[in-house]
Amino acid sequence: MAIILFPPLGIPALVFSGKTKEANKKSQWEEAYINSGRTGWLDVFAILIGLGIIYFLVLFV
Repeated sequence: MAIILFPPLGIPALVFSGKTKEANKKSQWEEAYINSGRTGWLDVFAILIGLGIIYFLVLFV
């Protein structure tokens, strides 16, 4: 969803998601935890910014 709504933040979130999966496979829990947090925050910001842009365009343009 984040990639669709705001790609500049959604694409890095996808990258960190892949790093999290790889770290989980290698049992590197600390790295997986850090990447998981980054992925979550990037997804949230991308979705909020994307929705904000959509609302702005609908209401004011």
